[in-house]
Amino acid sequence: MLTFVVAGGGVAGAETVAELFDLVHSVLHLYPGITAAEPQFVMVHSRDRILPELSPELGAYALSRLRARGIGFRLGIRVSAATGDGVRLSGGACIATATFVWAAGARPSPFVVRLDGEHARTGALVTDPTLRANGLDRVWAVGDCAQIPDVEGDGTPFPPTAQHAVRQGTVVADNIAAIVAGRAPVPFRFRTIGVLVALGHRTAAAEIRGHRFSGLAAWLLWRGIYLAKLPARHLPEASPADPSRSSCPLRQVAPTTPSPGPSPDGSVHDS
Repeated sequence: MLTFVVAGGGVAGAETVAELFDLVHSVLHLYPGITAAEPQFVMVHSRDRILPELSPELGAYALSRLRARGIGFRLGIRVSAATGDGVRLSGGACIATATFVWAAGARPSPFVVRLDGEHARTGALVTDPTLRANGLDRVWAVGDCAQIPDVEGDGTPFPPTAQHAVRQGTVVADNIAAIVAGRAPVPFRFRTIGVLVALGHRTAAAEIRGHRFSGLAAWLLWRGIYLAKLPARHLPEASPADPSRSSCPLRQVAPTTPSPGPSPDGSVHDS
């Protein structure tokens, strides 16, 4: 029950395992019967290093920081099966767990997979640079449904991130309108603005336009950028006792207890 397994060593997986670690350890004082050594956190990743979205140096930094905090890693291994009480790894080993998080990538809708045309290994439609699906007439694809070549690179597909998908939506709308008006569509072009990864305990790694940041500075950058994206109405109001809550809201934890249930004699009591 106290083992947490995360599959996938990309940004989503790294942030998930780090946040789980912080969350669990922040509430341990509410459960005096559980020692700090009992919760176990394991990341399973198919590659030999985590965070391929970042430079090898920042990936190594993130791995060392997470390991120093007590998070375990199974690198070069895949999850082959998962049940309600554990996961089985490609090497045959099993990890007993009641909490398994999949962060190793998403597959497109079954509807997309069933379409004719050229498909990538994940089932996504392979498109040309203008976002038209190869082998299909009047079909366009973006985001997780598409594998789109980078015409300004070596043809490597764009990563399936939100910053790409949002801009692909704008380009595909303009291209459809262009076709209707008898104009030629334009290729999708975009350079990644940056990647930020929170590693927990006010530590992060970031790479923005070729500039690398790590530690507290990267965490403050990560925190500030994502807070700036939130509408003001979603931010907590500052209080005289803690005015910093308006800019750095704290985690809010609400412990739960089992609901009252009937006893063997039919009476109701608190569990």
